[in-house]
Amino acid sequence: MLKSEVQTMVDKIINYENMGADPSWFNRMILVGGDTFDKSWEGGTDYNEGEEANKKAIEYMTGFDPVKIWASLGNLETETIISEINKGSGFLYFVGHGSPRVGRHI
Repeated sequence: MLKSEVQTMVDKIINYENMGADPSWFNRMILVGGDTFDKSWEGGTDYNEGEEANKKAIEYMTGFDPVKIWASLGNLETETIISEINKGSGFLYFVGHGSPRVGRHI
């Protein structure tokens, strides 16, 4: 790493510490979740585990505007996730896992 790169990084950190984040985007919390594990082979579950974990985060993260991208809302799509991230957020919480049966990747 060059000395100038280190200086740029230090300047950005100092600026952030002094100025803080823009609340127009920082106070948004994007929550992405659904049914994190298909247990149909053992009778299944009657709830979306990922959404339940997201709900807990909402309880703890008071002061943040939750943006829910959930299977139960029908908006759990790659395009929706990208669109919301591009609007900015202070926190992004994904709850889930990949699937070898699904070909789409974010």
